[in-house]
Amino acid sequence: MKRTLRQIVNLIKKHKPTKPEAFAAIGVTLEKKALGAGIFREAVKVKGYPLVVKFPLWEEVEGALCNKDGIEHSNAEVKKIVGLQTSWLKKFLPKIYYHDKKHGIIVVHWYKEFTASGSASAEKNKFRALGKMVSFAVNRSTGAKITDIHEENVRQGDSKGAIILIDTGY
Repeated sequence: MKRTLRQIVNLIKKHKPTKPEAFAAIGVTLEKKALGAGIFREAVKVKGYPLVVKFPLWEEVEGALCNKDGIEHSNAEVKKIVGLQTSWLKKFLPKIYYHDKKHGIIVVHWYKEFTASGSASAEKNKFRALGKMVSFAVNRSTGAKITDIHEENVRQGDSKGAIILIDTGY
């Protein structure tokens, strides 16, 4: 019997997995290939559900594994998104289902249109321009700094053309 989205989110909240193997152990299967990765983390889709898990990337620092920058980046992004939820931007922000501050894990809603990153040059330019407009509008209306917005961070959120800001930058 397939679980509902709510059941999957509740499993994640209950068990608080921090690594891909821990998600698998609780019955939440992740796709093998990451949707994307940045300097601080990677995003992996949950198989069969409209969810994306953002994991901080681990790096070796003086012989030990560390993800301090990735955790800080994740926590800063969530804080920014939550702070903007009361503004007119709410409908343009990703829905956060789960956030683990200690480990920097974020689970957000996924739209099928998010995978359309290999779009033509004109399409990328449109989203780049839209990202700059969003960045400027957010800063002017709320005072929040939204940096490093580009075509990979602004996506069409549904078939009706709604735009979603999937990453607010650091």
